[in-house]
Amino acid sequence: SELEDTNVKKLGKTWDELKELGFDDDVVAQALQNCPEVSKEAALDWLCLYVDEEKLPRSFRSAYRPSEAAKGEVVVVKHASRPATVVSANEAEELEAKAQAQREENTRRATAAAEAAKQKLEEEAIAQRKWILQNMQESSSE
Repeated sequence: SELEDTNVKKLGKTWDELKELGFDDDVVAQALQNCPEVSKEAALDWLCLYVDEEKLPRSFRSAYRPSEAAKGEVVVVKHASRPATVVSANEAEELEAKAQAQREENTRRATAAAEAAKQKLEEEAIAQRKWILQNMQESSSE
């Protein structure tokens, strides 16, 4: 199908782009199998998050190499502007339920708006056909 052809082309293009950046076949295959979407950006994110650094091309490896003495040391550079909010599991579930309800309402509104727009287009098309028929009838009677 056309969708499959498009997806195959997208996979091939992304594969080629990652290979040009210096990634090996095995890690490119892993990334493309594990990414939720086929894009160079999504694959790069996955590669940099999940592939061992020594398997990454040199340009994608971490430039920072702490000395042995500094390992494990943490320095606070800036404090948060407001304290973190701690919520209970019940509160988290309630917040998630509210967010889900909001997403469903947004989907319902978007669907209703799309249906209204479709109905309006159909009505305009019918009105246009009627006008064309009326003009054709008037022209043929003259």
